[in-house]
Amino acid sequence: MKTLFTIALLALLGPAMSQEVISLANPSFEDTPHHSKQPSGWVDCGFALESPPDIQPSGDFNVRQSPHHGKTYLGMVVRDNETWEMVGQRLRQPLKSGQCYNLSLFLCRSEYYESLSRLTRQIANYATPAKLRLWAGDRACDKQELLAETPLITEFNWKEYTLEFTPGRDYRAVLLEAYYEEPLMFPYNGNILLDGLSDIVPCVSRDNREEAREIPLPETEEALAMFLEERADRLLGPDFGTANLGLFARAMQAFPDKRLVIALRAETQDQLEELRAYYQAEGYDPEMIHIGTYDAGSRLFDGWLWDVSGHKVMMRLEDR
Repeated sequence: MKTLFTIALLALLGPAMSQEVISLANPSFEDTPHHSKQPSGWVDCGFALESPPDIQPSGDFNVRQSPHHGKTYLGMVVRDNETWEMVGQRLRQPLKSGQCYNLSLFLCRSEYYESLSRLTRQIANYATPAKLRLWAGDRACDKQELLAETPLITEFNWKEYTLEFTPGRDYRAVLLEAYYEEPLMFPYNGNILLDGLSDIVPCVSRDNREEAREIPLPETEEALAMFLEERADRLLGPDFGTANLGLFARAMQAFPDKRLVIALRAETQDQLEELRAYYQAEGYDPEMIHIGTYDAGSRLFDGWLWDVSGHKVMMRLEDR
């Protein structure tokens, strides 16, 4: 399962699967770049007296890697004093016992991650390869079951990894943890960079996976406008309305300074209420997308992304 959300995959598996998809808050770690600060939507779960992870690229610690998606990503380290960094979040929907899931994400490491070592009291380069571990729990920082882990992250360029796991019971939270090579002979200084998490989705067969057509999320405002126009009328489809709205929400998370205004024809009131209910239930930022109606007078508004004729759905982008 690729990290990019696929409408085709939902089409293959039907509406039942779309109800089981678990969306993460801020999966691309978008926020103002800053050292020692976890991104919005995530909780610092690290050690007392140690700094939180970093929103990169901030210019701190000589980390220069460009983001894979959006404008920022997460940097986490392991330390020679046997402490390491972790972030977690409570899920909008629980992981279900016995259900197989996939979570994809992009990982790499920075060649330089220069910071003070509390052990030696000298500047050290936290560049030794580390790995990512995924935990589940009842609260954001619980580590009750180790769900999956990656191999050591040795690459300096982004690489996609897919974690497959089956929880032993229901859980309401997940935790991402940077950790050392095992067996651990002695703690060392290392780092991992994370970006572009997917939804947590039920496992699918290899045949369905190969049939699914990937839909990459846009990375520029121009690409975003084209992306929205291509899929706008699908919001009124019998099965894909909420799925497409979820796709739009994930695309908009890479543009935190913009608001998407969606306007449907007045006669589509039932679909409008369904979309609003879905958006609220999923816990998305209420300031990120506004859903309303348009009428004949709305056609005169200059800000629509495309000509109103022939469309049942209109959209525009506003500054937040």
